[in-house]
Amino acid sequence: MPKERRVIEYIEWTTIPYRTLRFWVIVILAVVFGVGLWFINKYGIAVGGRSTDAQPEVLEKRAAQFTYLDGDVKVKPLDSLEWVAADKVERLYPGDLVRTGANSSCRVVFFDGTIYEVKSNSLVSILESYENPSNLTRSVNVELATGALDLSTYQKNTPQSKTKVETANTVADVGSNTRASATYDDRLKDTGLKVSQGQAAVTSKETRDSVVVRGNESVNVQDGAMQKRALPPGPVLLAPLTSEIFSAKDPERVNIRFQWQVVNATYSYRVAISNHPQFYQKLFERVVTGKDSLTVSGLAYGNYYWRVTAIDSNNVEGYPSATSMFGIRPQKLNPSESIRFDLTEIVVIGNILEVIGRTDPDNLLTINGRMVILEKDGTFKHFTDPFAKGAEARLEIVIKDYSGAVRRINKTIKMD
Repeated sequence: MPKERRVIEYIEWTTIPYRTLRFWVIVILAVVFGVGLWFINKYGIAVGGRSTDAQPEVLEKRAAQFTYLDGDVKVKPLDSLEWVAADKVERLYPGDLVRTGANSSCRVVFFDGTIYEVKSNSLVSILESYENPSNLTRSVNVELATGALDLSTYQKNTPQSKTKVETANTVADVGSNTRASATYDDRLKDTGLKVSQGQAAVTSKETRDSVVVRGNESVNVQDGAMQKRALPPGPVLLAPLTSEIFSAKDPERVNIRFQWQVVNATYSYRVAISNHPQFYQKLFERVVTGKDSLTVSGLAYGNYYWRVTAIDSNNVEGYPSATSMFGIRPQKLNPSESIRFDLTEIVVIGNILEVIGRTDPDNLLTINGRMVILEKDGTFKHFTDPFAKGAEARLEIVIKDYSGAVRRINKTIKMD
């Protein structure tokens, strides 16, 4: 009788160290938490099992978008690790970063009509772009990490609605119908805010001290200290007129007289001329004292932009004047030739109109008084200022050619 064979089974045990287990639990929780934050940021917080952003159009109204791009502008979306070209981004949401390079700028319009114009070499983070569905209170806020920006607001829909701009050491609560500019030097930790119209309540994050800055006033915040001062107002430009054309066989022999309204007889005035509306490079800049005009020659054929800034007796420089545009053209052999202008499309985007078209690249074009930048082939894409919802939007398109001949086109668009 054969002997019974015994089968012995071995069970191997592996001991997992407590620290390893704890590490992976933390990693999993962090991933879940991060994904949750992303969904909340993009789609709102669920209330009663349903998202507050149930309607896609509500989410779109809470988004911001570019209406102007110039040069090297990049975006780093909240859910991305890489910077992408701004022209590839249709919408901007809280958590997105916007960066401009040298000689570059962009304009960002929020759903409440607030406009931020980001200057060269700047970094901006979108902090808030929300609307409370129950009471329609709106919150718009951006952080200027470095660089400079201009901003303008419109009448707020409710007294509780907020528009803000922050830096590392300052927060500014900007009122309705306000135009202002902000700067932040991350090396010196210095914040500057100038207001040309309206008002803003500026608070130091370090001391919680607060001041109200009104039209033609500024404040600087550094190391908790706040220095507020009055600013000279921006002069009114008188000549050349906006879109004025100068024709000549030799452009450098053309003497152009620049004239402005004197703010104060003791003030100095900084006159600047550029071939770009953002004044990346100044072709001409001079400071004159106690004068209301200056004659300049030696400019080549082309389009030019100019502005004047007043400087008081304490060497405090105010807000620049509005920018005006003029052109120098060769004398045209056939001045009666008709001005070519093709209006390709008008697109309604909320309370803003996108006007697309084409004209001769040497023409000067304005829409509702705003200068339009033409591409080399004469095509353009222009976004208007916001219109009142439910009203009719009126467009006045003015085209001037070499000879100074003018063509005007008026359009009326129903805003839904």
